[in-house]
Order: sequence, then structure tokens, then C-alpha cells
Amino acid sequence: MVRFRDRDYRIVTRLGSGGVGATYKVIEIDRSTKEELGTYVAKVGHGSDAGNRVLKAYSLARSHLARHAALSAIFEVAQEWQENGFISLMTWVEGSPLGAFTGVFPLLAEEQQEPSSEALALRWLTVMCEALDVLHRNGLVHGDVSPRNMIVSGGDLVLTDYDFAARIGDPIFAPGTVPYCSPSFRDKRPAAPSDDFFALAASFFQVVFEKGPFQYGGALSKERGLNWEGVDRDNHPALVTFMDRATHRDPTQRFESAGAALAALRADVRGTESSGARQAGAVEEPEGDSVAVAVQPILREERVDWLLSLLQSYPGSRWGNRETRGLDSDFSAQTYVRTRLEETLSQDIRERRARLVVLCGNAGDGKTALLQHLANELGLGRHSSSERVLEGSIEDGPLVRMNLDGSAAWQGRSADELLDDFLGPFLQGPPDEDIVHLLAINDGRLLEWIAGVESRRGADTPLTSVLGDFLENEGVIAESYVRFISLNERSLVGGVTAGGDRINAGFLERLIDQLYGASAINCCYPALISF
Repeated sequence: MVRFRDRDYRIVTRLGSGGVGATYKVIEIDRSTKEELGTYVAKVGHGSDAGNRVLKAYSLARSHLARHAALSAIFEVAQEWQENGFISLMTWVEGSPLGAFTGVFPLLAEEQQEPSSEALALRWLTVMCEALDVLHRNGLVHGDVSPRNMIVSGGDLVLTDYDFAARIGDPIFAPGTVPYCSPSFRDKRPAAPSDDFFALAASFFQVVFEKGPFQYGGALSKERGLNWEGVDRDNHPALVTFMDRATHRDPTQRFESAGAALAALRADVRGTESSGARQAGAVEEPEGDSVAVAVQPILREERVDWLLSLLQSYPGSRWGNRETRGLDSDFSAQTYVRTRLEETLSQDIRERRARLVVLCGNAGDGKTALLQHLANELGLGRHSSSERVLEGSIEDGPLVRMNLDGSAAWQGRSADELLDDFLGPFLQGPPDEDIVHLLAINDGRLLEWIAGVESRRGADTPLTSVLGDFLENEGVIAESYVRFISLNERSLVGGVTAGGDRINAGFLERLIDQLYGASAINCCYPALISF
């Protein structure tokens, strides 16, 4: 938990780390009720020099970002840099970095219902140029346009991360992301709008054509221009024109403003549409009296409901970005793959060897789904995650209680209150009652509860001691009544067999079998792509 500008934020996960700082997904928490109020991205600087530069960059950019939807907003900026403190708080953009689609950009274009990769690239290049124009008109450059800093969110592309934002004309203090940035830093030229268009073109080159924009052999050589070797330039005439000018070896020949870049893109789009119309079967009238009649194809929409469920579960899809919780949907329940972990837990619970089961990890790693599956397997029935706290007796077995999300408040009670009740019977050791409790909770929230209990009691307890040891990877008790399972440590994709002679991918194979069996054969291929 981090205090920033008089508000509390819980760190969910680290999103990435660069030369000047790291970014984290955080959730604002109400101090009194522990209710989750909103999700954000927080920036932390690595050191005082870099941290103060980044703090200045975010302060410069902050007031201009609300003027375009493709610029992620900055909500708060620190008054001064502090070690391990937040520098800024930004919009949480649900989606995936553009770089994640390197090698599958044609499939993304198809999903976005664009006629070609080039059409999608031109649309998003236009959006990015319009967003950069907002910064440039206010005297700033972004300074670090890269595939990592553009987020595909549904059908939109959003520019984020302002670590290198600077005033136009100021010396560039760092090169941004080296494979894509212009040579201005090396040549000690002042920051200019053309630097952003250079990096934008290089970034799209990487993603669309799946190759380093300036890689020649094993060397980075920007003075040679984009490496078009192996790319069919005739299939992407508009992109070739834009990218070549944006990254021209002569800096004076590059786009000097967003207006020039947008004019080129719009001309390219018109040319592409005209070319596309000719290729789509437009028939020219022949000379003479006869007139050829163009046969128009019959178009009809195809819909596969099962495939739509798959696309809605994938955050990068235009139909995605809905909140998915555990096994709440029929699709998630149908495609759940049981592993040896569920088998072992079920047996240990029935035979009372496990009395307290704690599932830890990060948000979205499957804790809720695992407990929902166990509840059904143990005879408690199928439950929605919204029910949160489940209870039922196993035939000839103990009373089972489950908390599907111990990190959050519920029904007017704080998370701490719920955890006190749920874990209270185990504070001093194995329970006196014939019960088994199962809890899903994030690591940081569990540590916070442990600290709170020990602070109130003035000392640790047998339970807080053993849970603390587990969290610090110091305790492995072979015959314990506690089962502590960190889902961050598991690998579901596969591994090497005990003999070391082959790869075992049984989980993935079973998952594909269930996807294949859920619909017609033509749904199998798109399902595989989403992995």
C-alpha cells in the first residue's frame, strides 16, 4: 500500500521497467471501508537525477493531454521526487501494447474489420499524428514513441508514458527507445516534432513487417534508412511513402509538423482506397458500343456465437475489455481445464488433511475460477463470483467455507473484518471445529492483514507466523494443516518430462480439445491465434 497525494493505493502488479523508472498497475483504496475506488498506472523513478527529469516531463505534459482521446491522461503529479514514491498517476488503459501484435498484425486488421494491414496502419498512424499534434502545438515533443508506449484498446490506439516529454528546441537528454528514436540525440540536435514522427514510423515498421526497422545483419544502422529487404513494397505503397519520408536520412526532408504528416497520410489513404476499388472488381467500360456489366458479389454477415465468447474473453479484442471473473460465464466454465492441483486439493479437503487453503498471486491469475471449480466438485454447486462468500457441507465431510476475493470489501464490511472472521479460527493453530476454509487473496493484501493483526495483538500468532514465512518463501511444512499455494509459481503451458527427452504440453492440449469441441471446426483456428 502506497500513500500518494493524501490517498491510498494498492500495487497490483508491475507493468514494466525502463532506464528511468518503472510503472505499476495500482488500485485506489478507501482508507476507512477498504473499498476499491479506481484503477490507475503509477510511475516510480529509479534515482534522483532521472526521477527529477521524469517529474518535470510529466508536469510539462499534464495540462495538455485531455484535449485528445488518444493521449492517456495524467491525473496527479508529485510535488517532489522521493525514493520509492509515485511520480505520477495516469489513466489505466485496458488493452495490450501495440508491440504485442508484431507478427500477427494482419490478423489484428481482420479483427478490426479493416480490408488490409496497410489500411489499419494508416488509420492508427493518422490517430497518432493527431494526438502528437496536440503536444506539438503546445510546444512539446513526446520523446519516446515506441510499440510499447502505444496501447491497443478495443478498436482504439492510445499513446502513453511521458518520461521523455520535453520542450521543442531544448536539448534531448536521453534517446528514448533506441531502436526507434531518431538520431537527434546522437547528433546533439534540439528536440523537434520530426523526432516523434521518425519514431512513430519506425515503430509501425517493426509491428507491421515483423523486423527491426534499422537492423542490417546484427548492426543498428539508421544512416542507411529503413531496411526494406524482404518486404514487398508494392503491396504497401502508402506505408512506404509515409515511412520513407518520416525516417529520411536527411533531417530536413522529414515531416516538420503534424499538418505535413497528416496531409501525406490522407493523400495515401485516398490513393489506397482508389487502388482497392480497382482491385475489388470495378469494371471499366470498353471502347465501342458494348457495355460490360459488373457482377456484384452477394455479401452476408456470418456470426458464430461461441467464437464471440472467446473474443470477449481476450482483452486485445475489439469485443473485449469486459470484466471477466472466474467461471461466471458459460464459456469460461466449458473451457476450464482441471489439473492435478484441483485433484489433490479436493482429496485433501475431503479427508481433512487440509484445513486452511490460501491461494495467493496477482489479480487475474485464476484464483476465483479455481475456487468456483472446487466448490462445484465438492458438491456445493455452481456459484457466481458476486456471491463472494460460499458455505456448504460435504457429504460425510467437513463444513467448507470459501472467500472468493479476500482483498476486497463486501456487503458493507471491510476486507479486514471479513478476513478476521474467516481466518480467526486458525490464529492459534488447527481449528477445533470440523471446518475447511479456502481463501483467494493477493499477496500484498495478505501481508497487510498480517501486519494489522500483529500490530493489534502486539505479537505474532502461529497463523500469521506461518503465513509470513510462506510469503517470504521461508516456510515449507510437509505435514501442515495449511495449504499455501502461490499461483505465480505454476506453469500451465507445459514443461520437460522427468526423463528430459520431450516436452509435455498436456494442459494446453486439453484446453485446445475443449475449445475445439465447443464449436464447429472453423472456430479452432481463430481460437489458437488468441493464445
